Amino acid sequence: MCFLCKNNKIKNKIEIGVIEDKNMNDKDKIAWLQSYYQKHNLPIQEINLIGIRNTADIDKDVINDYLGYWTKDKIFLCLGTTDPSVYYTKNTVDRNKAGTAHLDYGWHEKIWRIGTHKGYEALTNTWDSNPEFCCKPTRFWRDTDFNFIRDSWDIELRDWIGINFHRMHETLIVKVIGKYSAGCQVVQDVKNFRHIIDTFKSTDMYKKQNKVNFNYMMFTIDQMPKDFVA
Repeated sequence: MCFLCKNNKIKNKIEIGVIEDKNMNDKDKIAWLQSYYQKHNLPIQEINLIGIRNTADIDKDVINDYLGYWTKDKIFLCLGTTDPSVYYTKNTVDRNKAGTAHLDYGWHEKIWRIGTHKGYEALTNTWDSNPEFCCKPTRFWRDTDFNFIRDSWDIELRDWIGINFHRMHETLIVKVIGKYSAGCQVVQDVKNFRHIIDTFKSTDMYKKQNKVNFNYMMFTIDQMPKDFVA
């Protein structure tokens, strides 16, 4: 196969959302994401927040998901959780009696803006009396029998229930989710979290209007090409 044909073959595979078995660099990952968004008619913002959910060992409180963002020329991913913890699933005192909330995978339009979570700056699902600035309600399901499994009777809901995007401990790197998520999307390392928030605040869309709402796309690990995440 000629060099040009081989390159065109790889290019075409990226365009339809498939990557050959090779180590993906950042340019490949951005190309795959751009292709996915375009294929599914999703709006691409100046900065695009994403999560990648890995449900393996969800009942062991592991931190094995990825959170981050991508732009036209940069992608950043770090460890965190998209799932609620064992504590908020099994603890009969502090868990929600209606069922533990799980943010649904897929597309979430305009669900967060820069706000305050427990006294520090984060991305928050903020209700506003002005419809122009009001975040849309989050789409989630409740684990009504607290088994970490989405059963047929676990219905999907939409509401403002405080599902935010925040960090875990302010100085330590914790090893389990613990009390840090009852359904929120939570970054493990405060330095990575601060980088994400600072990057969002550096965008033209935020500087133009500091109540701007941001979209979120949550993938499952099975959707991603091989080598997309380590």
